[in-house]
Amino acid sequence: MRSYILDGIPTHEIAIQGLAHSFPDQEDFETKVVFGPDGKQSISWLYVGEPDDFEGLDGPFLIQADLSGRFYDFDINTIVIQTLRIIQAQIGGVIRNDDGIVV
Repeated sequence: MRSYILDGIPTHEIAIQGLAHSFPDQEDFETKVVFGPDGKQSISWLYVGEPDDFEGLDGPFLIQADLSGRFYDFDINTIVIQTLRIIQAQIGGVIRNDDGIVV
């Protein structure tokens, strides 16, 4: 599994607002699903968390996007990163991969 993180979100509420704004057609849960180009297969799950499991993150809150291993290729990574960039434009933060490298 591969992960991307939108880090440096000041409050839990702002993180939730960013997800809700970017996924208005999905239920009001803390987890959102990114679908593939066909609109049918889920390729990533986004959820709000804290940087407990990652070193070098700013916190205090983050949005983590986990990609299914079966979809790990360039196009899917691009879709997920673009989704995080849309959220980033609304609430700020820094996008990193699961190695802590800014993307």
